[in-house]
Amino acid sequence: MPKKQLISVIFATAFAVVASILFQVISLVVISGYGDTAKEAFSLASSRQFGKLLIIIIVCAIIYLVSCFSNPKYTKTIFIVCGIISCIVGGYICIRTSIYFSGSSEIQAFAAPTVRLLSFTYGVAFPLFYTLLCILACGSDLKGNVINQAISCTCFVVLYTLIVNIASRLVGNISMSITVSACIAVAVTFFPALNLDNIKTQIKKTD
Repeated sequence: MPKKQLISVIFATAFAVVASILFQVISLVVISGYGDTAKEAFSLASSRQFGKLLIIIIVCAIIYLVSCFSNPKYTKTIFIVCGIISCIVGGYICIRTSIYFSGSSEIQAFAAPTVRLLSFTYGVAFPLFYTLLCILACGSDLKGNVINQAISCTCFVVLYTLIVNIASRLVGNISMSITVSACIAVAVTFFPALNLDNIKTQIKKTD
């Protein structure tokens, strides 16, 4: 059991990093329509928070990996508690990120509030998403765990792409649109992710 969970947590870590990178790529594509200044400012703001997210994920990964050797009855509970703490600590760390940038006044005016808004994305939403992927690592079937994690990662990416494209047209503040879209995508992903086994069973019955 520990070996399966160890491998599943490693996959969860990889999927979380991939999802955060895809988030940046998709966001840059959306924000590029607002001009080079907005794109450059977002890149600067995102890079400051992304490094902190990686540190949060690495620290949590170590805790999750060690927790795999605990009593299987308590592993999922430990993951959940650690996930909640990581969101609180991550949000606090990211919100304290400096908002001052060198460069033109236009870049500073866009990047400063973006850093604050991305605190919720990188400090709370992604640590929460990582926790979800690790909860999915608690299953007894290694292959099933990894497949569920891959589906959840894909679900987040697809949802974020759809929501941010809609939000960017409805909300005037593009940074706000990106942050809200990412948080909603993570929240919505929880529902199918935690019921994937039931969903797959129903699909098999239908076939």
